[in-house]
Amino acid sequence: MTLSAPSAIPNGKITLTAVPAAGYTFNNWSNAAGGTLSSTTTNPTTLTIGSGTPAPAVTANFTLIPTISTDKPTIEFPASGGSAQSFTITTNGTWSLARTGTAFYTITPTATSGTGTQLFTITPNDNTKTDPRTVTLTFTNGSAKTTVTLTQAGEATAKTYAASVARNNTSVGTVTVNGGAGPVQEKPGVGVTFEATVTNSDWNFTGWSHSTSTAPFGFATTANPLDVAMPAEALTMTANFTQKLHDISVINYNGSGATPGAMPDPDPAVAGTVIRLTAPVPNNNHRFKQWSLSGGLTLNGGGTTSSSRTIAVVMPAHDNGVATAYYEQLYTLSAGFSVGATGVTISKNPNKNYYADGESVIVSVSPIRTSTHMLVGWTLTNATRHNGSPLSGAVTGSITVGLNGNGNGSVTARYEPVQPGVEPYIIYVDGSGTNATLRLGGWHGDGKVHAYNIAYFKFGSTVAINKQYSSTDSFASGYVTFNPISATHTITGWATIPYYVSTHGDGNAGASSPYKAVTPESGYITTNNLKWGKGDPCRLIGLSAADAMDRARRGVLINYNSGWRLPTALENYQFVGVTPPIPGTPDIGDYWENSSRGYWTNGPSSGPVPLYGGYFPVSANSTVNTSGNFLPAAGAWSNGSFSNRNSNGYYWSSTAYNNNTGHLLSFSSGGVSPAASDAYAIATPVRCVSTQ
Repeated sequence: MTLSAPSAIPNGKITLTAVPAAGYTFNNWSNAAGGTLSSTTTNPTTLTIGSGTPAPAVTANFTLIPTISTDKPTIEFPASGGSAQSFTITTNGTWSLARTGTAFYTITPTATSGTGTQLFTITPNDNTKTDPRTVTLTFTNGSAKTTVTLTQAGEATAKTYAASVARNNTSVGTVTVNGGAGPVQEKPGVGVTFEATVTNSDWNFTGWSHSTSTAPFGFATTANPLDVAMPAEALTMTANFTQKLHDISVINYNGSGATPGAMPDPDPAVAGTVIRLTAPVPNNNHRFKQWSLSGGLTLNGGGTTSSSRTIAVVMPAHDNGVATAYYEQLYTLSAGFSVGATGVTISKNPNKNYYADGESVIVSVSPIRTSTHMLVGWTLTNATRHNGSPLSGAVTGSITVGLNGNGNGSVTARYEPVQPGVEPYIIYVDGSGTNATLRLGGWHGDGKVHAYNIAYFKFGSTVAINKQYSSTDSFASGYVTFNPISATHTITGWATIPYYVSTHGDGNAGASSPYKAVTPESGYITTNNLKWGKGDPCRLIGLSAADAMDRARRGVLINYNSGWRLPTALENYQFVGVTPPIPGTPDIGDYWENSSRGYWTNGPSSGPVPLYGGYFPVSANSTVNTSGNFLPAAGAWSNGSFSNRNSNGYYWSSTAYNNNTGHLLSFSSGGVSPAASDAYAIATPVRCVSTQ
């Protein structure tokens, strides 16, 4: 401070001038005592001193001038961001920071106030803008301030990149970008939405994969829809679809208590996979029967059942498929023959311990006749004869059977005792319906088989009729007990039963040929004729009605040989022990022998006598042998009703007499005629002969 007053103070006034040192500025005046200042804030100022005033004490007050500066008032960054740059703020006091503009950087340190000198580092972190950007940093120290201007250059043209979509399987799903098929062009940092949609219910969406050159950039790979920020490069998002895995259930069904072992389910697989399944081996009294598939499961190649233990199945597009392995219990089938028959062997083909229900087994016996017994039929227990198989028990000694589902079964060859030289000649019917079978049976002590089951045939007919003994019986269609005619033909009454007519056979027999044979060899008994119920019934011994019908249908009947046939008229002469007259001589058809040519027995009676009366022929030595062949006096059906039963016997031969009549063996208590004749349309029993 300087004083500008003389030694002698005029008017008592002094001018005061304050001179600040470097870095300071005048602030104000203060007066502690004496005198009066004209102004405390102006420089210079006037001090007035009055008379008697104490010595003045005036103080000039100074203030430090604030300063602040930077070494880099301007910092520029390229559009791509570039490297970090630094600057320094220098001040003689306390500084504070203010910013204008949108930051495109990070600043270190981040404090907005401080004291003294400070180094700052600027790191650009946003290169997504296409326009230039400016940010001003203002640093203040009191009234002093300094600025640092940060700039980032912009690109002249907007930079965009393609966002595209893809699928790992184009047939099972769709994928969009921003709601469309894409691609879309977007600037870096702009949000892009990707969405996958499954179109095949057998597939699942399992996540995303991407084409960027860097690691995944912060999005969940399974989110759907998926929002991502566009990178500064092309981006392809691939939607990944995976086919579902499915299961099938395997059931090991034993059916009848078998324990073949567990069979695990196969591993899960996708639809369309071919899987092999093998059923376990069963125990020894069961066998594998078949696979049955359900729930949409099918065999590879089609179908839902297979009898093979190992199969290939196709996995369906769901979990409902079921494969069931079925097993069936096997049973024994024993084979034997009647007690008392000796020297007989019996066999099975195939010969096994166990058989399945319905499995065909051929049972054979040999021989069919011994010195004491003869095969007359078969007895089946829990077994059934198979259609189309030979059943000629008294001839071929074989039968084809199968178990019928009722457990263990048996087959017994029925042998009956016979006297030496005795044959069971008479045809009877065994069974009913299509199972009715023509059998041979003789009198072996009771005769009942003849009384109740004798079959009656018109001349040259294969349709059998019979009825249990009744003196008042008249014909009814229900009396037809063996009918080999196919289902397209019907028998409604007596008149519709077919029989031989010469124009359908071997031509006009003619009266000049009284012994012309109507035999298979003549061409008369053919498959075609059998379809109309015509032929030699002895040739059908051992066949059921169904067998004969089937063979006629297939045209193979003519190849079947039972070994039996009708006798000729001449053979009937031999049967009764009479030398036949010369053919063509008078009365040949009416030749009558008295009872000395045989033995007549009345009936009914008990014991060894048959229920019908009948005829025993003479034995080979011309003596009557009541243990020999017996022909019941079974009468005949004539015009639809029984006649002459128990009084007369009639048995057709194969010999035609003329166009309307045929030869037959006729007898009564009064005698026997080996070659009588009668109309074709009457029905009589049949005696068969064999050359075997």
